[in-house]
Amino acid sequence: MMKVLNNKQYMQFSRFASYLQKLESVSSRNLMTNLLAELIKKLAPEETFFATHLLLGSLEAPYKKIDFNIAERIVLKILAFSFKKDHQTIQALYKKTGDLGDVAYTLSSQDITSTISISNTYKHLKNIALIQGEGSVEKKILLFVKLLNSLDALSKKYVIRIVLGRLRLGFSDMTILDAISVAEVGNKSLRSEIERAYNLSCDIGLITETYKKQGLSGLRAIKITPGIPIRMAGAERLESPEEIFKKLGRCAIEPKYDGFRIQVHKIDKIVMSFSRNLENTSQMFPDIIKTAEALPFKNIIFEGEAVGFDPKKAAFLPFQETIQRKRKHNIEKVAQLIPLKVFVYDILFIENQEVWQKPFHERRKILQEVFKKTSSPVFSLCEQTTANNALQIQQEFNRFINLGLEGLVAKKLNSPYRAGKRSFAWVKFKKSMAQKTVDTFDCVIMGYYAGRGKRTKLGIGAFLVGIYDPDAEEFLSVAKIGTGLSDEEWITLYRTLKKLRLPSRPQNYKVTKELAPNAYVQPKLVVEIGADEITKSPVHKAGFALRFPRFIRLRPDKRPEQATTTKELKHMYLVQTQL
Repeated sequence: MMKVLNNKQYMQFSRFASYLQKLESVSSRNLMTNLLAELIKKLAPEETFFATHLLLGSLEAPYKKIDFNIAERIVLKILAFSFKKDHQTIQALYKKTGDLGDVAYTLSSQDITSTISISNTYKHLKNIALIQGEGSVEKKILLFVKLLNSLDALSKKYVIRIVLGRLRLGFSDMTILDAISVAEVGNKSLRSEIERAYNLSCDIGLITETYKKQGLSGLRAIKITPGIPIRMAGAERLESPEEIFKKLGRCAIEPKYDGFRIQVHKIDKIVMSFSRNLENTSQMFPDIIKTAEALPFKNIIFEGEAVGFDPKKAAFLPFQETIQRKRKHNIEKVAQLIPLKVFVYDILFIENQEVWQKPFHERRKILQEVFKKTSSPVFSLCEQTTANNALQIQQEFNRFINLGLEGLVAKKLNSPYRAGKRSFAWVKFKKSMAQKTVDTFDCVIMGYYAGRGKRTKLGIGAFLVGIYDPDAEEFLSVAKIGTGLSDEEWITLYRTLKKLRLPSRPQNYKVTKELAPNAYVQPKLVVEIGADEITKSPVHKAGFALRFPRFIRLRPDKRPEQATTTKELKHMYLVQTQL
């Protein structure tokens, strides 16, 4: 149950808004971290959960998926009601500023003070988000107007941005983890220990609250809990069997399927599934849930790759068909059209015992025992062999390619599960690498350009993509994409991007003036991009550019922070120069 705090004892939202303003005005990662550390120190333990989530423009952890579901047009109505202005006046101001938060700030009296606390503001926002059913829009409007009328000008500005998902202060949960360390010891030396707790809980609010109440001992006590997703491990890439064997030595070899990652949790009789993005996908996959319910275990957490399968042809379906299973409507019908097979390759927890820190070869033995006891049309134990040299890795790779798979994943036999980490404990080797061509890139759409000539009617002519720098938490431009989509796909993409438009370039977007798009968008969409080669570039902020880039497909299964990194791109460029 949410505890509502007394306004007189805790930080007022107006003071919190002043921190948001300071954070928005700085671009230095160190300054942001120090400001956040200062804020964390000043917050009372009971309000840190609320404040931390609001810093990221959220209400709860991603897997709880609490959305406001309030569109721009609704906020326009809210502002009209709150400030007693006609719709045209609000619309004109919005067109001028490009930001509904700035509209509220402009219309507000600067003399109004507010005493509402962070926690009570959070309470009102959450109540608004939870309203559903008939008449919900009208109820949301009334509650939102009531909240706005209790806030000062600066607070109104940031509350509106939070509700619209446009806070985007240029940092992520990782910077907050750094800030906790700085608040504790004055530097980032505790980051890895704090991150370990976050990787197992996936709730930044819980981490800050636990730190404030119990210190590091409380964070160290955080363990895996069935029903709460674990941040998934990731694989690095190498470009040859020789490199793989040199890095890993004797290793396990598994096929690389072109599907989507899934983490399955069973808690007593309840089964839940989570995506790579920590989204609760249980409702989407009734076939997976029903089959997992029959597993003869009370508590278990395991991972696998879900792939669309055509039982008549005994063939795997392309990713673009498989991904159609991730939907909110017509679920049962599509489940029959696109049955899934889940190839299980790791286990993290079983019968109240954490096993994620055990060596991989031991976890594999546990998996074999688990799935030896069940016969399922959905779950299959992922095939695995052991390679004693580079030749065996190459032979397995050739066999997987002949089966129509993407390639292979090599795994270090004595490594624990690296929750939340991309490491060389797992190494992927794909078909494009073996063909001596540049691998594909997972990029984030940063903005788009207006359509010209034949594309004028489409509204969009190209879009700008970037890679991710995890150290600076910045997106750096790397390519301008104008090919690979049909007219219908351009129109669909334009409609999606319009909803994600931002009034200006975010602090953590690094783009030269020459490449500035007509509109910047929120970093929400990850796309897979193909290219002929990587070249050095003085124009793109990544320092490199993709030559002849082309759109391949959307990657809705990936978060922006899971895009190709600056380190990966540099490595791929060096490998390319040696081919």
